[in-house]
Amino acid sequence: MKQIVLILGLMMLAGQASAALKNGPYMALRAGATHLMTTADKMKENDTVFAGITALGIRLKSVRFEAEWTSNTRAHIKDTTTSSSTKYSTQRYMFQTYYDLPFRSVIRPYLNAGIGATYTDLAYKTRRTEETDSDTTFTWNVGAGLGLNITKRISFDLGYRYIDSGKPQFFDGESIKLRAHEGYAGARFNF
Repeated sequence: MKQIVLILGLMMLAGQASAALKNGPYMALRAGATHLMTTADKMKENDTVFAGITALGIRLKSVRFEAEWTSNTRAHIKDTTTSSSTKYSTQRYMFQTYYDLPFRSVIRPYLNAGIGATYTDLAYKTRRTEETDSDTTFTWNVGAGLGLNITKRISFDLGYRYIDSGKPQFFDGESIKLRAHEGYAGARFNF
C-alpha cells in the first residue's frame, strides 16, 4: 500500500511540475565538453576542450528561443615532423530554437537547432616564427536533450549537439574544417 501511495504521489508531483513550468524570459548557464574534430591539409586531429555557455532566452509554451554565447575553447595541435604547432580558439554566437516534447512529467525531452557564427583565432608557430590570423564562419547545430523541471522557475538541462563551424580561411587561403560533438549540463532560471 505504501508503494502505491508513493507512486501516485510522484505521478501527481510530476504532473504539477510540468504544468507549473513558467513561460517568459530566462537565463541559462551551461558547462560541457566539446570534442573538436579538425581537418587541415588532409590531416585530422581530435581534441576535447571545456565549453562555457551563457544564454538569454524566452519560453513560449513548448518552444524556446535563445541567444547564446559559448566562451573560448582552445585546441593545440603539434606536428612533430616539422616541429611546428598550431593553437586555435573559437567563440560561438548562436540563435537557438528548442522544442520541448509534450510529456507531462518533470523530465521533458527536447530537440534543438541553431544558426550563428564562429570566430576562430589561429596562431601557427615554428622554431623561428609565429603567425596569427582569424576568420568568422557560418555555424549551425542540431541536438537533443532532457530538461528536469525542479520548480516553476528552475530547470536543469542535460544535452548533446553536433556543431558544424564551416571552413575558416587563414594565411592566404589555407582552411581548417571545424566540426564538434558537444555534451553539456546546466540550468535555466526564469525571471
